[in-house]
Amino acid sequence: MAELPAPLPDCPDGMISFFEDKFSSPSLDTSKWEPRTDAKHYSKQVPQNISVGAGGLSLRVTKSAPGSKFPFEGCGVVSTQSFGIGYYEVECTLPVSPEGQPIPGVWCSFWLSSVKKIGVKIDSPNWQEFDVFEHRTGEDSFDWSFLKWKPEREIYLQCKEKLPGRAEGSRHRWGFLLLTNDCYVTLDGRALGRFSLKSINMHKELTPLHVWLTSIVHKRTFPDAQQSADCGVLPSELRFHRFRHFRFARGPGRLVKGQSLKVNFDREKGWAPWKVKRGEKVGCLSAALWVLGVGAPAQNVTLLVVRTPEEGPVLQLGSQGKSLCVSLLGEALEVPNFFDLSDGGGQGGGKEEWIHVGIAWDGSEGGLMKIWRTVKSEGKAELRHSIEGVKSDQLVGTSGVIFCGGEEEGHPMAEGMCVTGVKIYSGALSEDAVKTAEWVSRPDYARWRSKGPDKANLLAPTYPEAEVGDLFDSTAAAVAIGDLTGLCNDYVS
Repeated sequence: MAELPAPLPDCPDGMISFFEDKFSSPSLDTSKWEPRTDAKHYSKQVPQNISVGAGGLSLRVTKSAPGSKFPFEGCGVVSTQSFGIGYYEVECTLPVSPEGQPIPGVWCSFWLSSVKKIGVKIDSPNWQEFDVFEHRTGEDSFDWSFLKWKPEREIYLQCKEKLPGRAEGSRHRWGFLLLTNDCYVTLDGRALGRFSLKSINMHKELTPLHVWLTSIVHKRTFPDAQQSADCGVLPSELRFHRFRHFRFARGPGRLVKGQSLKVNFDREKGWAPWKVKRGEKVGCLSAALWVLGVGAPAQNVTLLVVRTPEEGPVLQLGSQGKSLCVSLLGEALEVPNFFDLSDGGGQGGGKEEWIHVGIAWDGSEGGLMKIWRTVKSEGKAELRHSIEGVKSDQLVGTSGVIFCGGEEEGHPMAEGMCVTGVKIYSGALSEDAVKTAEWVSRPDYARWRSKGPDKANLLAPTYPEAEVGDLFDSTAAAVAIGDLTGLCNDYVS
């Protein structure tokens, strides 16, 4: 993810209003919206909990009558029309009791989905979901998430954001800008982050999207909802004042369709094949990866090896004590104290701190190599080494094998160490591109969920929007010490 501090205008440049509902009619406009009527988690969604009045669209959560199968009744609306590329926005007021107190236990959300009904099988080979906000009442934060349900296996990426000021009864504007290759989430006109659809090949799989506005009792909020019911603070009311959608003035945008690339990554042996789309040889090479738990004295670890049939090991990264060791086509260099965080950086002297390594080599520019370090708790890329004359005017092959974790090279990682978010490029990354590469693969921002420990993350292959040439088709997504035997598929919106 990349932070984007610049505010966005009410109407993004180059767009025109395509759809708007201020929910000012006497009742729900059923030509635009359908009630959500499924029964899921701990609430049954019922149309009678939906109302429209002077304050907008009201979505209530109430306690069910005694003997009901579901202890609560929630509700929601789904757009009858589907939308595509453009800007989506809602303005809403979060639930609060008449006395101004929190009403914990309600799951409030604004999301977009390829499906129009819960539990109905989708015939399309592609299925996405964009959760612009999910808020648990009683907390001062919200989540925004992206899900790729189909094709292939599920991919789930999530971020958490703190709400400004008091959450209860606060009024906010949540926005979502969907482009051909990227999407942005905004709060009150300020962009929170950017996600590259290309990172999980979703730019080739976008479908028309239905808008969902919901207020339910989720399995994660049920204990708090039960307590709210016992204290008599229900019903709750989530109020939407407006929804609107903008399209580009030149047309509705382009829905790109295609098949997803499959990363053939052997998680047991720690290797993956790679191949560049264009050309047989390249004179530039870059790598980016997150590491954890390296840098102990007298400890030698191989982190990454990029190998081709012609040249053998092209690029090798490892640690020797607190130094980063780099070898490019047999030419070795050392960056002393790269993993040493005792000078005030980080929180744990390096042992339990995530560190991002970014390396760019440009053989066509006098063999210039640059190496950046980002300490996760600091979030600032720092140029740690720059040297010229490294294999100037050399070319390397564009297909081979990537190894992670040292199993094949004789210096394996110990328990608790981790390499993740690995990306390889056929170009020389700029500093801005390195920063973007670091953000989009941050261990607690974009992850494959695994059944192993928290340190054992599998990340989707990601890359920055930069002038760096081709990303290798099959980037090593990640490898970590731990149980990576399967991916969870239990996430439910």
